Amino acid sequence: MLTTLSSAEVVKNGDVIDSILGQLSVNLYYREDAYIASVRSDEFRAVLDVGECQNFNLYEVCLKSAEEVDDYDLGEKVIQGDISIEELVPTIERTISATEIKEGGEATVTVKLTNPGENLRVKYTDSWPKEFMVIAPTENTKFYLLSNKIIFDRKLIGEETFTYKVRLIAPVDKEIKASLEYGNKKITSDALKIKSKNSLGIDTDLDPKDPDLFERTNFTIKIENAGDSESININYVTIVFPSEVDVLLVDEKLTKKGATYEYWQEELKEDISFSFTIRASKLGLHKIKVNAEAIDLGKTVKSSKEEEIDLEVKELFINLKLSSILFKANDIQIKATIENKNDAVTFKNLNCVMDGLYKKEYKFVQILPEKALDIEDTKFNIDDSSTRTVTQSLKCDYETNTEEKMSTIKSKEVLINISSDANDENETEDDDDKDDVNGSETETNSNEEKDDDSNVIIEDNKPGFFSRIINFFKNIFSTKPAFEKDTSEE
Repeated sequence: MLTTLSSAEVVKNGDVIDSILGQLSVNLYYREDAYIASVRSDEFRAVLDVGECQNFNLYEVCLKSAEEVDDYDLGEKVIQGDISIEELVPTIERTISATEIKEGGEATVTVKLTNPGENLRVKYTDSWPKEFMVIAPTENTKFYLLSNKIIFDRKLIGEETFTYKVRLIAPVDKEIKASLEYGNKKITSDALKIKSKNSLGIDTDLDPKDPDLFERTNFTIKIENAGDSESININYVTIVFPSEVDVLLVDEKLTKKGATYEYWQEELKEDISFSFTIRASKLGLHKIKVNAEAIDLGKTVKSSKEEEIDLEVKELFINLKLSSILFKANDIQIKATIENKNDAVTFKNLNCVMDGLYKKEYKFVQILPEKALDIEDTKFNIDDSSTRTVTQSLKCDYETNTEEKMSTIKSKEVLINISSDANDENETEDDDDKDDVNGSETETNSNEEKDDDSNVIIEDNKPGFFSRIINFFKNIFSTKPAFEKDTSEE
């Protein structure tokens, strides 16, 4: 964290700086082939070489650089330097030996506190919830234990590292943070994410992982004996599907009650799996909930798992081809295609508008197929050949077969850079040369059938520029000079 000086304040000799340390007087000198700075306030005083820093309480004062510059107001050279004041913030590093703990099991917590500044009084508090018992080492002299809290309340010089243990006495799934107070400030550590290790494990899998709307999907559930016991007794397993997910095929080991599928078995020695074939019939986020309960060594253990199917429609893909730079005003090639990249979603009621240098409207009455559809492939001319940048766009409004309204727009910047000479020559270029000048770039966005005349290209049958030069010289050498005598008349 930096003071009001930002990263470094540029000061001149004799300047006074308003800073978080109060008013700092700065004097810059050049002695023994080196620049130095004298920095002082009511409580702080330091002499710094270039690149040197000194700590004062929670702050570090540095002379970053210094040089002699011209002061045009004074009409003389002065020394200018960069002075920075940075707050020194203590840090907390906190780790635990295990993030999953069996009930009755223990884990070791390691804490490292660092003070980058001078001696600092701090208070570190690490509060643990009732599901844990905190165990302090008997040889500890750095902190004390009070009501399931670890407290370090003393001067922090440099860094301190200490450890203690926590024992899990009840099921838990929590994030636990610690705090460090110093002066009138407080910082918080990153959370330790800890949960109880369950002897009843649930694993789920979707194939494919990201299904599309109405796509048949394999859903597999595996119930595991993840504990140390040779076997555990299953009380129940339930699988609940949301109404937006259709269940097409069900594992024969399960029984159905409404939207819930259930399973019972007295003893579970090995993993057991269930399989479904499902299909999501609506867009959105759908959660499949799996719950299980078992008895392990006389204790009831529960486990739950959610599998999410998040269905989003891929918007209409539009491919717009038009040169980014136009060197001529005639026969400019433009192409556009649209494509539905969804497997099960179709688009209808498409209305598209081409705007910019080329303008056109498209209306579709048919449902857009999955394959790409060419909607434009033509050449056009522009009347205004002034140098400028124009935005060419293609926007489409449409609906999905689930009645969701959507809109997609694709645009690109086109630079018109046409000279009068280029216009004269471009008018007589061959078609192949024109295509090279108006090379294509790929863009995206739109839908609609082409008008009947959209593919009509009027060809220019005038001879090319070089052909006219050749014809000119042919005429010169094939025409008789005016002063040559015609012997046929004699």
